[in-house]
Amino acid sequence: MIAETLATLVQLASGQPALLFLGIMLLTFLLEDAVALASGLLASQMLIDPGVALAALVFGTVVGDLGLYGIGRHAAGTRIGRRLGAARGVASATDWLARRSTLAVASARFLPGLRLPVYLASGYAALPFGRFAAIVSLTCLAWTPGTFFLAHRAGSASADIVHAVAMVGIVILLISGAARWLPRLLLAPAKTPGAAPQPAYAPASSAAH
Repeated sequence: MIAETLATLVQLASGQPALLFLGIMLLTFLLEDAVALASGLLASQMLIDPGVALAALVFGTVVGDLGLYGIGRHAAGTRIGRRLGAARGVASATDWLARRSTLAVASARFLPGLRLPVYLASGYAALPFGRFAAIVSLTCLAWTPGTFFLAHRAGSASADIVHAVAMVGIVILLISGAARWLPRLLLAPAKTPGAAPQPAYAPASSAAH
């Protein structure tokens, strides 16, 4: 789904880097890692500008992370949020997160499935916004470009592998054809011009009367 949406975006944003930037940035709000991989593959095929794509990925990812923090912070001030915060287990969890905020927020970047709950919980627990923003920005600069360039490299290597496999296949076909027909051409008996064809068997002699 992400790859198809991004491919459609590439067609619509042809020659319009601002539209491409905006589209990739918005897609990161859904699945940033999948968008980074798809963007890297498209950039490896020279279908999108890698600089525009990478800038949109980093900017969109950080904005999305800060948005999750904001949602959690807002939820803490609602009636349901206050009632939830009074629960014993939730209070213990927010206290644990507050004491290990740096490790928890940084680790969530690299562990699948933890980013959403940890970033929402960070806002809910009212972790210092400056520290949270610094951590998610630094980890994003380490993770997102790495994911992008890994996909970019894999896409380039895939193209080279396909070309190499195609060439090897052609060579194998040529060798197979030569191995089959060359012996027949070399070992075939030479024909004498004008010679009458020899019968395959001699006729049986008639019986004497």
